[in-house]
Amino acid sequence: MFNKNFWLAMLPFGLLIVGNDFKNKDHNTAGKDDLFGDLLKLTGEAASAVQESQPDRLHKAIALINKVSGDWLKQNPAPAK
Repeated sequence: MFNKNFWLAMLPFGLLIVGNDFKNKDHNTAGKDDLFGDLLKLTGEAASAVQESQPDRLHKAIALINKVSGDWLKQNPAPAK
């Protein structure tokens, strides 16, 4: 029905939709679901940058992924064993 190029083109859009669903599923904005939603949205942005051959946009998306996940890990350290 659809070829692989169609599905690759739809990947960033799908990640954005699913990311927004995770981000907006409840009222708090600091949970694991919100982090996962942010990471999905940023991964969609990175995939879009790769498809459009925009390295500067890709670097910004990767830097934001690193920042978002790093900030979350600083706020939620692993429990001591």
